[in-house]
Amino acid sequence: MATPKNLPKGLIISSEAQYLLHTMNQKFEELKVLIRQEAPIPARDYYTATEVCKKLSISRSKFEQMKRDGVFNTVKPSGTGKVLVPAEELSKLFPNTFNAQ
Repeated sequence: MATPKNLPKGLIISSEAQYLLHTMNQKFEELKVLIRQEAPIPARDYYTATEVCKKLSISRSKFEQMKRDGVFNTVKPSGTGKVLVPAEELSKLFPNTFNAQ
């Protein structure tokens, strides 16, 4: 088993330590993959602008343009600072992406 690349040259470590480092590196790589995977966004009454952008694979500026063009309505509850889009509108416009429940 090879010594991990990020250890100092000339460092001698036991085969058990090499195995542990190798296993930890594998688990770390698996964890990075899991973190990158997007958790599904459950259906509900409203979606945030960020969630809409993710589900439609569009930029925030494209979202703002669609909002200005009247493609969908938004609400901004006072004190939250969040822009919300009614799920009912999104399910009508994008039925394959936003399923109404």
